[in-house]
Amino acid sequence: IGGPVELPADQRTPNHWFNTAAFVQSPQTRRGTAGMGILTGPGLYTWDTSLRKTFRITERFRLRLQGDSTNLMNHANFRNLQAKITNNQYDQVTAAGPPRNLQFGLRLQF
Repeated sequence: IGGPVELPADQRTPNHWFNTAAFVQSPQTRRGTAGMGILTGPGLYTWDTSLRKTFRITERFRLRLQGDSTNLMNHANFRNLQAKITNNQYDQVTAAGPPRNLQFGLRLQF
């Protein structure tokens, strides 16, 4: 029915992501008029890093220490914006992920 679709950033929550007053369900006899791509979902914010250091023990042996991380800052990345008007979770973000993941490794090469 028109009007602004996006809410201001300070009013957006996972339970209320966009302006639902801008939409009504179309009659069964015709299609709706809303275009594709008019809703902007939550963004993705991740920092993936890897640090490695190789130490030469002898001419033949090397030791490698490695640390990897995904989503280092552990920022909540919301997903699955429900935009179907007949869905009971309409206007909600129903999932989040992935959380921070750290792994460390030690490798001996010979």
